Amino acid sequence: MKKACVFLLLVLAVGCRTKLNEEMVVNVGGGESQYRMVDPIAKEQKVNVSAKAIGGTFSIYVFLEKDKEEAQKGIDLNKIGDKVLANKQKTADAELQVTIPANQKATVLLTSGDGKKAEVKLKISN
Repeated sequence: MKKACVFLLLVLAVGCRTKLNEEMVVNVGGGESQYRMVDPIAKEQKVNVSAKAIGGTFSIYVFLEKDKEEAQKGIDLNKIGDKVLANKQKTADAELQVTIPANQKATVLLTSGDGKKAEVKLKISN
């Protein structure tokens, strides 16, 4: 009985990988930015971020939450530094893949690509 309980705990622990599959529509424009968070898990994870504008253009950036202040500063100055893991600017379509270290929260930032309003269909998965 004890061995069966230990085996069950091991199976549950190995099988408890968090599956990420979020889809949403995000509105950007008029100087506003939209942030979406990727929760941390115990293992390194590869995260796919895809975005498609339904009218207008956007810029998209992915960085670790712990680097948010430094990444944001570079983005604001139009000098993308190494704290930004992936980005695509002034586009209507983006496909990004980033590796998020274990136990680290990541941030996806969307801004308007041309200062005008845009509706963006965003998908985040692993």
